[in-house]
Amino acid sequence: MLTARTFPVLVALSLAACDSPQDKAKEADQAKHEADRKVAEVAQDTKQKEAEAQKKADEEKARIAGEGAKKMDNANDTANKKMDDATVALMKARADVRDTTAKKLEDLDKQAVEIRTKLDKKLPKATAETIQSNLKAQSDAVRKSLSDLETTTADSIDSMKKTIEARLADYDKALSEAKKRV
Repeated sequence: MLTARTFPVLVALSLAACDSPQDKAKEADQAKHEADRKVAEVAQDTKQKEAEAQKKADEEKARIAGEGAKKMDNANDTANKKMDDATVALMKARADVRDTTAKKLEDLDKQAVEIRTKLDKKLPKATAETIQSNLKAQSDAVRKSLSDLETTTADSIDSMKKTIEARLADYDKALSEAKKRV
């Protein structure tokens, strides 16, 4: 009969019989299936978080690009305004030099016309023609400089102004020398 010692052995054997290899394989399959499900959930959760992070990154990138574009537009607008102001200033400087030079040149040309008849009367023909030719060359040099003034840049307008002033001074000096001869 069953003794008190044999009963626990029988219970253990019966329980052990329940854990057959098939049951263990089934449990292992269930555990694997459960692990695969959890891996799939974690993978899906990771993908979702990755997508959200990428979306936030893309939005931030777009925001930064928009701000950058706005700053570039503002900088371009400022640069264009400064360029326009510089162009207006250059045009005004050219006009001032042109107007001042034109007035002086007109006065010097009038003096040259007045002295021409005196040169013809008081000096030999060859000498008078040489002086008149020199005066015409001086006048033409000033006119050439005025023509060149239209292509000057802001960087070169001061040197062009000095060139024009020097040529006007040369013309004036030639006229003064011619006046002394008559």
